[in-house]
Amino acid sequence: MRGDLILRGAVRRIEGPLLYVRRSANVGLNEAVQIIDRENHQRVGRIAALDEDTMIIEVLESTTGLGLDDTQIRLRAEPLVFAVGPGLLGRVFDSVGRPVDGGPPVPADRRMRIDGLAINPSARALPRDFIETTVSTIDLMNSLVRGQKLPLFSCGGLPHDKMATEIAQRARLRGGEAGQFAIVFVGIGVPHDTAEAFRSAMESSGALEHTVMFLNRADEPSTQRLLTPRYALTAAEYLAFVEGRHVLVILTDMTNYCEAMREVSASHGEIPSRKGYPGYMYSDLATLYERAGCIKGLPGTVTQLPILTMPGDDIGHPIPDLTGYITEGQIVLGRELDRKGVYPPVSVLPSLSRLMDNGTGEGYTHKDHPNLAHQLFAAYARATRVRVLASVMGQEGLSDTDKRYLHFGDIFESELVNQAGARSLEESMDIAWRLLRVLPEAELARLSDEQIERYIREETEVARRTPGHADAQRLPGAQGRAAARAGGLRIPGREADDRRPGDAAPARGIPEIAGGLSRSPRRLHRVARARHRPSWPGGSHGLSGASPPAMGLPARISPLPRGGTDRPALPGDGLETRRPGGDAVTGGRGLPGTVHGPDAPGGRHGGALGQPVSPDRRIHPDRAAREGTGERPAARDRREHPVHGGTARGRGPGGGAAGPVCRSIRVKSRARHGRTRQRAAGEPRSPQHVE
Repeated sequence: MRGDLILRGAVRRIEGPLLYVRRSANVGLNEAVQIIDRENHQRVGRIAALDEDTMIIEVLESTTGLGLDDTQIRLRAEPLVFAVGPGLLGRVFDSVGRPVDGGPPVPADRRMRIDGLAINPSARALPRDFIETTVSTIDLMNSLVRGQKLPLFSCGGLPHDKMATEIAQRARLRGGEAGQFAIVFVGIGVPHDTAEAFRSAMESSGALEHTVMFLNRADEPSTQRLLTPRYALTAAEYLAFVEGRHVLVILTDMTNYCEAMREVSASHGEIPSRKGYPGYMYSDLATLYERAGCIKGLPGTVTQLPILTMPGDDIGHPIPDLTGYITEGQIVLGRELDRKGVYPPVSVLPSLSRLMDNGTGEGYTHKDHPNLAHQLFAAYARATRVRVLASVMGQEGLSDTDKRYLHFGDIFESELVNQAGARSLEESMDIAWRLLRVLPEAELARLSDEQIERYIREETEVARRTPGHADAQRLPGAQGRAAARAGGLRIPGREADDRRPGDAAPARGIPEIAGGLSRSPRRLHRVARARHRPSWPGGSHGLSGASPPAMGLPARISPLPRGGTDRPALPGDGLETRRPGGDAVTGGRGLPGTVHGPDAPGGRHGGALGQPVSPDRRIHPDRAAREGTGERPAARDRREHPVHGGTARGRGPGGGAAGPVCRSIRVKSRARHGRTRQRAAGEPRSPQHVE
């Protein structure tokens, strides 16, 4: 190692943080230098670029007060190093490793290069074991493993700083190695108030005793921002591979680091790449992220949790995009959950931990942990698809299973994702098992029979003894709901079906009509307003003793039970009509008081209400008789209604319509509900189809 060399009067020009110096000595890239001004104040710098005549020195502090003639350059003939020792824990440093907590310098046990050394792939050990962050969505579904690099993708305005502080305060190891755990917290380009909040939170919680903090403030030079994570990772490597600790490095915010890289690259005159970032940004980020891992034969590990904000909420932006290529998964925060008041707003579906299987399961966390996580992912993904379906067709068009999934998605976000304080892994698993009991056992395909028996069936044994519980599960439709109400039970996911006329509406923005039962806005147009009042037996709208409601709406609109026929009998029940495809569909499936189908009164084939239709042909028997005799049907005529003064259309003599005409409405086939049957041979067709 050669001695220091001082250059005087060699500075040619100063541009921002860069000094252009005449090359009059043999130097190398990234060597450390000291810049001394006329008042003997020293600044730290490094050699950033070289050519035959000039070397560019990057000043890591302000260049205010430097002159061309009176500035001296001391060449240290070594790269930038950080003096580390046993007194690192509990200390706070600035961007370049200088103490800012008022304490003395750290007693140096050794001096380590801040650029670090790449870990030989053959010397790497597979990351194992589990780090508990006390965040349910991370510990339970995207577990952090020792030696892993797992970034957190956030958006502007989301509480990622709060999450970073809480993880630093609460993260721990499970088992007997808890005392060997350490935190390295790095704030990159943070405002002064945020930096002070980080520091005070760590001091007040007592977590600073096992933490090393590096704080780079927003008003400091961009060149220092590039060195802050390197100084921090050097301290982490010393704690892990020299002292044998398991170190968790939390870096926030890596977006500020990349912005500083773009600024410094532009000052060097380099050709920009995508969105103005330098073309070597991928390699530069890799020099930081690849310093995490485990080394064979060494007891400690370095785990990274870098936090970055996605510009414009774009996960395809170069910063998160390149980060995702290097790291082993991602935790994504969602703005939609934050608007709902969910904290932490972790979007479970786009989040991933690629090394989760290596650090969870029997011997690490719990033998049922992996299967439980997989089942939660599958159920929440199904609930998300059902939400989209419900937004299109309304909740009443969903099956009972889909309604349960819809309910599961809501309570999953409100009870598992949302949390007010720290949770252990066992507490998170207990909540997850309880939420899965909402779903039918047949849907829990990712759980073993033993797990279902232990966590799903046994936990509900007390509820099974409750009067009415067995009938509520066994009987279909309204009978099952009646049994549940008799036993004081509520079937999960079917609260809307259990409501009675006049009950309050569910809190999902669905309007109330016709006696207090909900209909979705999309299906509201299907309720037709009758132009004339039909003469139904037993009441004007098909309900025995019912009086015609206002605006022609039925007196009660009840969601139909799936697969059951246990509602009050309506006119038209047992009748059937045949669709153009030839399938026989029973009557009385939908809204009472509405006639639908080709055989409706005043419809395509005319015919009086209550007259039979020929079983062999889809036309009215009067028309069949006329065609058999060669008589041509009369032209369509219009005649005045005897009561309301309106007009009705018909065919043949007298118009072919003996009763008033209702506006028909078109509904989809409900064959999947078990209400379709084949017409028996010789059985006459029904003259109408009551919806």
